[in-house]
This record gives sequence, C-alpha cells and structure tokens, in this order.
Amino acid sequence: MVLIAAGVVLLVNLILLILAVSKRVPGSHSFISGIVSALFASFVLISFPQHLVSLLLLGLIPLLDVARWHGWAALLLTAFFPLPALGYLITQDQLQTDDPAQTLLLVAWALTAFLVSWMGVAQIGTIGSFKEPEKKEPETDVDSLMAKFAQKLAFESNYERILELITRSGVEVLDGLSRKSKAKSMAFTFKPGLSDVLIVPASHNMESNVTTRSFELQGVLQTLLQDGEPIDAMADQPPFNDVRALEGYRLLLFPLRTGIDVYGSVLFATKDPERAEDIAVQRTLLGLVDQASLALHNAVLKQELRHNREQRLGGQEEARHQLARDLHDGPVQRVAAIAMQLEFIKALLQRQPDRALGELEQLQEVAKQAAQEMRTMLFTLRPVVLESEGLTAAMDTLVKRLREQDRLKISFEHDPLPRLDSKVEEVAFAILQEAIGNAKKYSGGAPIHVRLIKGQSMVVGQVEDEGPGFDLKAVTASYGTRASLGLLNMQERAAMVGGQLKIDTAPGRGTVVSVAVPFVRE
Repeated sequence: MVLIAAGVVLLVNLILLILAVSKRVPGSHSFISGIVSALFASFVLISFPQHLVSLLLLGLIPLLDVARWHGWAALLLTAFFPLPALGYLITQDQLQTDDPAQTLLLVAWALTAFLVSWMGVAQIGTIGSFKEPEKKEPETDVDSLMAKFAQKLAFESNYERILELITRSGVEVLDGLSRKSKAKSMAFTFKPGLSDVLIVPASHNMESNVTTRSFELQGVLQTLLQDGEPIDAMADQPPFNDVRALEGYRLLLFPLRTGIDVYGSVLFATKDPERAEDIAVQRTLLGLVDQASLALHNAVLKQELRHNREQRLGGQEEARHQLARDLHDGPVQRVAAIAMQLEFIKALLQRQPDRALGELEQLQEVAKQAAQEMRTMLFTLRPVVLESEGLTAAMDTLVKRLREQDRLKISFEHDPLPRLDSKVEEVAFAILQEAIGNAKKYSGGAPIHVRLIKGQSMVVGQVEDEGPGFDLKAVTASYGTRASLGLLNMQERAAMVGGQLKIDTAPGRGTVVSVAVPFVRE
C-alpha cells in the first residue's frame, strides 16, 4: 500500500512539475503540490517508519517543483517540512538512533536537503526553463514615447495640435502602460488681447465644457508663470479649487516657454502620489514640455514668416497697382490726349492751316510732360544715379524732378556723405521716397523738407512736412488690415539693414519721418 501511495504521489508531482516547467499551470499550483507532497510524506513516515529510505526520497520530489516557481525560501520550507515527523519518530523510540545505518541515513537526509536547497538558490533559480522571470508592473516605454512625440512635433506647426499632443502624451506617462486613463491634463494659453486671463485650447480626460472656461491668472498658475519653474501642488488651490473634475487630484504644472517668451502652461493631474513623486516621471514630463515649448516657438516663427511674406506680397501687389494707376493717370492719359490732338490738327491742316501751328506747339508741351513723367517713373523704379553716384545724388535728383514736374514746395539739405553699402543706400532711398510720397499725398500742398545728416556710424534721413499730421497710434492699430506699402513696411525695410525708423507726428503739427541706417550693412 505504501508503494502504491508513493507511486501516486510521485506521478502527480511529476505531472505538475512538467506542466509548471512548460508554464501550463500557475505557480501557486506547484507550491500547493509541493506542500501536499511533503505532508503526505510526513504522514506516511510516521505511519510506516520501517520504509524510511523510500519515504525520505519521496519527500525530496517536491523540491524541484517548488524551486521552479518560488525560489529559495519556499524551497527550504518544503525541504525541511518532514523533519518534525522525524523528530517525532525519534522521541517515540521508533527509530534506532544508536544504529549507525539509521544515523547515517538521517545525516544523509539533512545534507541532501541542504544541497538541494543550495542548488535551488545557486543553479535552479538561474535556469530559464526552471525559474519564471520576476513579474513587474509594466511601465511606459519612455524612449519610444519621446521619439514618437518628437517625430510628430517635427512636422507640426498648428498651435492647437501641438497642445493636444502634449496633453495626451503626458497622460500616457502618468498612467504607464496600464491604460487605465486615470490621469488628466489641460493646456493653457493667454486669451487674445489679455495678459491676465487664460483659456484651455486642449485637454485630455476632462469634461468637454472645460475648453469653454477662462481662468484668472492667480494662485499657483500666477506663481508658475512668474517664476518659470514647475510646481507640484494639490487641486484645492486657486484657480483650480472650483474645478470639480480635479477634486482630490495631485497637480504637476509646467510653464510653456522658451527664453523670455511665455506661451502658456500645461497641467497634469493624477491621484497616484507615487507616480507624481517619481523623479523619472517628472523628468519625462519636463522633457515633453520642453519639446512642446520649442515646437510652439517654431510655430510662432513660421506664422510670423508667413504673415511677413503675405505682407510683402501684398506690398508688391499694391506697388504694381500703384504703378498701373500712375501710368493710367499720367503718361497713358497724355498719350491718349496726344493721339486725339493729332486727329484734330490733321483736320485743321485741311480747313484752317493757320491754326495748326499753335496746336502743334501745345501738343509738343504735352509730349514733353509725358516723357518727363515716364522718366520720373523709370527713375523711381530703378534710379541709375543711385548706383553710380550714391544716396546724396539720387535724393537730389528726385527732389529736383518733383519740384519741376509736380511743382512741389520741397527742399533738400545734406551733409557731405561717404558712399554707403549698396544695399543700405537702396533701402534708405526707398524709405525716403515712400515718406516723400506720403507727405505729397497727405500734407495738402504744405512745404516738405528733406535732409541727410551724417552721424558717427549712422546716416539719418529725414522727411518733414508742415501738413495736418495724424494719430500715429490709431494708424498703427489699424495697420494689420491694410494691404499697402506703409509704416510697417518702412520699419521692416530699415530693420533689414540694421537701421531704425522713427515717426514724430500728431494731429495739427505736421509729421517728421526719420530713418537711421549704418554706413555698412549689419
């Protein structure tokens, strides 16, 4: 009967051992199997002490199975489990301890149990087919997440899309790979035209109505944007203390900024304090925020470049329209008048030849005026004298043409100037020419004074008129909707060569436009 029981136990343990090694049953089953085998061996050992040898060997069977799943602690427990049974037999004088064979057998048992336990630590635990790797809670693949985030940002120039990416990616970092979506996030930007109110253009795991809310710049949000350092706080502080969706949450706030440019902030919320305090998580979030801030900076630059390009294209288009208007109102009209007058003279030659000579003289004056206007336009488009003789000669020629052709009350004064960088001269001439055109158009025929003043390293050009002046702030505020060559275009041209433009005017006291440019282009 003992042999049958031993065979059954041996068979069951071998089956469980094979299944455990092949990972077909959970580790807890193998541990229970080992405990049951050890209990069975102890029971049979007490009941049938005459079969000590076979039963001791039977007690070693669960060791490999337990070591496969549970390491050295459980292995020692199982290995020494039958020892109380042996102690009981000794106290009941059922084992002859004075028998050398029995004593040797007990010593062999102890040594065998010790060696098997030691092997379970040193060998079995390191063999992949016997020991299952320790299971850990999966974490977010930070490197992969950062790489994907950077790749998406590299091709993104939409402001709101960038904020959506940072809010979603930050939640992934806080939640790990568990995908329980417990964390929340919000991105804040300044409300257009206001520096103390923020709106929420993007959020994740928040109620949909949060994007319609505005937040006053106060509390932790104000401290965040003033100090520029991340903040770890609870959601019971203003301005988030009345946001029900954040009740009980731990907040990690980061500013969205590059250098001195602040674009807003981003908030990550979690109820897991361990995740919030994890340094690795905080560093990963900071890395994501830094990348998003740089992407926002690039998006703003692209937007400004696009806006400037549109303005320049609009300015070029306006310049073409202005040229077309000037040609139509000037030379084209005069050429048409010449053609009509020629028809009239042709008829006079047949009917009243004596009047034809006077009409021809008038026609000659009209032709001269048309030629003068076309030369002035050509000079405006490409003043050859500017390239050959410099800024002073070009301005002198322009003033003379305007005085003779348009009968303008215009004067020109200048200090002796050296030749400037060709690009600087081109820009300065264009700005002064534009300023003279504005004075001619808006001064109501008042005198215009043009000056070139030499400084230590700069040349200052001035165009002053005695006209009615204008409200500079009002013009500047409405300029964004005007598609014309105007004040902003003049400022941008000056900045291109390292110069500056200044306008001094007010209603009722005339206008002075001053442009300072360096001798050499910066």
